[in-house]
Amino acid sequence: DDVSSPECLPTRSLLAWDSVLNTTYFVLVHGNMFDPVGNFVLFATSVDKPSSTPTNTPSLKPTSSPIVLQRSSGGDNCSDAEVLWVGSKIYGSTVNATFDDWSCNVGNDGLGVWYFVLGDGSALKVDTCDIATDFDTIIEVFEGSCSSSLSCVAYSDSSCDVRGSSVSWIGDRGVLYYVLVHGSGSFVGNFVLSLELDRIQTVH
Repeated sequence: DDVSSPECLPTRSLLAWDSVLNTTYFVLVHGNMFDPVGNFVLFATSVDKPSSTPTNTPSLKPTSSPIVLQRSSGGDNCSDAEVLWVGSKIYGSTVNATFDDWSCNVGNDGLGVWYFVLGDGSALKVDTCDIATDFDTIIEVFEGSCSSSLSCVAYSDSSCDVRGSSVSWIGDRGVLYYVLVHGSGSFVGNFVLSLELDRIQTVH
């Protein structure tokens, strides 16, 4: 595919095909003659096969079953951020993390780890409200460039209980959002980070 899908912005591509069980597929990503090199983020997921021939490319939506990533501690820097999927539940830790330069002015003096999610126009919610989170967490969401400047989108400190935090925002289509999880003050520990659609914001 070369920007032929209505699901994508002009510099992006989307491709869907019927896979065969136990078959290995190789995916080649490259530029074109007008924009030959650059950075990209590649996503792969499954889609429901329509009962009839679709009139356009199916939307790549997450499956109904949560994706659980065990022991994914996130990137120690914004540029090393790890991917978040809608429906995912990630077990992470800030024990070996370092201090970060970016802040939403909520007293970011804790050790943090980074994740990212690609917006698709939906209302998104990330939280550390799981009972397995064992320290006071703060969540901050940014957009922009890790190498130049980030802008604060939303943040939360202890919004669901003493330890857990929850942040909701509208994820604009094609925009990368960076999620920073860190402790309050000197607190470090283990957390469970969940990403899901915010049904309340979506309704309104």
